[in-house]
Amino acid sequence: MIETITALLTVHRIPAVFAGAFFFGDSVIFTASYLAGQLQWAAMPIFATAFLGTAVADTMWYFIGVYGSRRLSSTEFLRHERQKAAALTAKLTGEKPAYALVFIKFLYGSRIAMILYVAARGLSFRTFSIYNSIGIFVWLAVFFPIGYLAGKGISSSFPILNVIEAAVIVFAVSFVLMRVLTLWLTRTVTNE
Repeated sequence: MIETITALLTVHRIPAVFAGAFFFGDSVIFTASYLAGQLQWAAMPIFATAFLGTAVADTMWYFIGVYGSRRLSSTEFLRHERQKAAALTAKLTGEKPAYALVFIKFLYGSRIAMILYVAARGLSFRTFSIYNSIGIFVWLAVFFPIGYLAGKGISSSFPILNVIEAAVIVFAVSFVLMRVLTLWLTRTVTNE
């Protein structure tokens, strides 16, 4: 069974990484970079696919923000999310919300709210795409190598674990650690 899952992931790694980045984000990307290191996959296609999956998901949220703000601007939830994003933007970049797109990937619970906020404020799609791409690239440049090197190191340090068992452990640990790190960063930024 585990060999079958490993074989499926190896054969369909690009679609799996894209879907994981699109739907689940950072923990899946970290796990994919770990698997790339452990299974000796070429790093650049995995990196590029993770970038593309994240960019497509963020673009979807941008257009939801553009069209949704026109129709749902009076809902309490969106007002609350806009206020949260405005406060975070003011702390990060003053009145330049496009700059916040670069840093927002590192702050838990703020990425989608920030995308909806800049879309509702009328930030052009071109400007959004440029700054969002820079943010995705910086985030991946920090965390992808950590996952990749962990995959190389764990596979040689713990040969008793098979690939899927180790990937599940890495996913669970990275999920918790990423949440702790991003919550800490968010609190640090918002409490200064």
